Amino acid sequence: MTPLGTPQSQTLLVVLFFTLYSVGPFDISTIISAEFIILTDPSFIPNQGKRINLKRGSKQKEKKGKVPLRKQPGPEGKQAISGRWLEGEVRTVSNEAAEIAQFVRQITSASSEIERLRAEIVSVAQQIQEFNKLGTIEAPTDCVHALAFSVDGRYLASVSNDNMVRVYGLERGFATTWEEKGDCPFTAVTWRDDALFVGTMDGHVICFYPTTRWIRRRKSEIIYKTDAVVQTMVFNQRGDHLLVCSGADVLLFGKTSEKWKYRDCLPRPKPFGEPNEGDTYPIVATGVHFLENEQQCLVGYLYNGFWKFNIETWESTLYFGPDDSYELEDPRRYFGRITDSAKSPDSKSVVTTDTCVGLAWFKVMPERLKKMSTTNMAQDSNVPLPVLFINQGQAVIMGTTKGCAVILGVKRAEKLQTLKHGNDETWVTSLESILSS
Repeated sequence: MTPLGTPQSQTLLVVLFFTLYSVGPFDISTIISAEFIILTDPSFIPNQGKRINLKRGSKQKEKKGKVPLRKQPGPEGKQAISGRWLEGEVRTVSNEAAEIAQFVRQITSASSEIERLRAEIVSVAQQIQEFNKLGTIEAPTDCVHALAFSVDGRYLASVSNDNMVRVYGLERGFATTWEEKGDCPFTAVTWRDDALFVGTMDGHVICFYPTTRWIRRRKSEIIYKTDAVVQTMVFNQRGDHLLVCSGADVLLFGKTSEKWKYRDCLPRPKPFGEPNEGDTYPIVATGVHFLENEQQCLVGYLYNGFWKFNIETWESTLYFGPDDSYELEDPRRYFGRITDSAKSPDSKSVVTTDTCVGLAWFKVMPERLKKMSTTNMAQDSNVPLPVLFINQGQAVIMGTTKGCAVILGVKRAEKLQTLKHGNDETWVTSLESILSS
């Protein structure tokens, strides 16, 4: 294995089966926070919610949030208020107005500084998108199906077609720290605290404890057995619900008394196609995502579009159907398939990979998914390809069948960088990233 070294502070790591790229160290929030500090610095922006006394020794009472008006003698005994004569064209500037003018100049100067910082943010953001290759992990001997970083960013887990689940230590240069051999290929993996949850080709959901120091706790525990391959698994942010995609079903697990137990299976969508002609398509759940309201989730199906499901009310609604973007001149005609999907960190966007077209971009609306655009990324082979939001949701990385992964910007879907992996015929089958500290 190529020596990788210890990741630096604030390093974004992207892993694509199984080449490692990194960016950093850099924390863009530092500059963004500086912009906010400039906007709220009381040294040059008056606080309109407090008493203002611009002239020392003034005995006039001041009203809350306002600069006091001052009367001064004008020509021929006429009175002036705040430097403006009640009659005539002659004007004067009071001390208060002069200081306000100074505030205006400082605000103007601050605006220029803000624009400079904005330009710097754009420049640094472009630097973030440049990934450098760290090395290659050569432990797996067959196709890697899934990758997952631990919550604390200290470990990376992989499951592969060689019947192995492995854990690599980032602090040890991605050396293998733990591994387990199964009776069949492992197909899905995710972490919850120190517990590693994996799915198998035979439909088993298993829990391991590979990083605990208590040896007896390292024994595996089969949580559930299904009758189809486990496609993917995801926890909600609180960590008390686990959703598992297995064949046509999405299984719901809950944690009670420190034990994970199967609760129920989400209702299946109606088959898509022409049932009278026997031309229906199989129901295959390819991805699931908890929405910002963690009682709701979004399920993507290979042929049946997206469905939104409410865990509390046990109701499901069609969120985006295959008819929403494709017109079927013939029932057998290809109409687009959701092979993989990813949700942005703020739950406002979804991107999917399509076996023939490439990427489809969606906006999450209250009642439906709104398709915004597509990006043509046609591949030589009709295989499912992984997709993932990175860089705090500002970019997307997609696997290909051409020996590389492609990074695209979210706003304009422009290609930012290509990460090479293997030869020109290598399939990128899994992706994972983390911002380590």
